[in-house]
Amino acid sequence: LGTISAASLDVTAGGNVTDSGTVGVAGTTTINAGSNDVTLNTPTNDFGGAVNVTGGAVTLVDASALELGTISAASLDVTAGGNVTNTGTLTIAGTTTVNAGANDVTLNTPTNDFGGAVNVTGGAVTLVDTNAIDLGDVTAGSLSVTAGAAVTDSGTIAVTGNASFEGSTITLGDDAGETTNFGSLTFKSVGAVAITED
Repeated sequence: LGTISAASLDVTAGGNVTDSGTVGVAGTTTINAGSNDVTLNTPTNDFGGAVNVTGGAVTLVDASALELGTISAASLDVTAGGNVTNTGTLTIAGTTTVNAGANDVTLNTPTNDFGGAVNVTGGAVTLVDTNAIDLGDVTAGSLSVTAGAAVTDSGTIAVTGNASFEGSTITLGDDAGETTNFGSLTFKSVGAVAITED
C-alpha cells in the first residue's frame, strides 16, 4: 500500500500486506491476509475507525489514537500516539505488544484471548482475557487485569499507581528474572494467590 486517503479501506491479499506511504482512513479498515503478515508501520498512518485484521504477524502504527476491531493473528505489535482501545475480539496466538506512550490502553472485550505474553506501555492500562493471561513487560500508570483463568507473569511489571488483578489463580514475580513493583495492589481470586514484589 502506498499513500492512501479514504473514507474506508477493505483489503484482501494472498500474500503479505505492507505499506510504503501514509495510510489515512477516516472510517473502518479491514485487512484479510490469511496467514500472511500485515505490516502497516509508517509513522504517519492515521486510522480513524476500527481496524480489523486477519493475518500472521500483524504490525500496526498510528500517529494518533487507535481503535482495534476484530483481530486474529499469530502475533500483534501496536504503536500509537494516542489511546488504544478495542471494540472487537482480539485473538492472538503469540505475543502481543502495545506501546501507547503515556496514553491509555483499554483492551477490555470479554472474549479477547491472548495466547502469548502481553507487553504494554501506557498510562491507565486495562486488559481482559477470556482464558489465562501471561503478563510480559508492563509499564503503566495503573493496571487492571481480568482473566477467566490464571494470571501469571514472565517479565518486568512496573505500575506507579494501583494494580488490580482478577483470575482463577494469581502468580506474579515468582521466577528469576521477573520484577514487580506496584504503587498499590488489589486482587480477587477463588484460587491460590502468590505475589512477590521487588
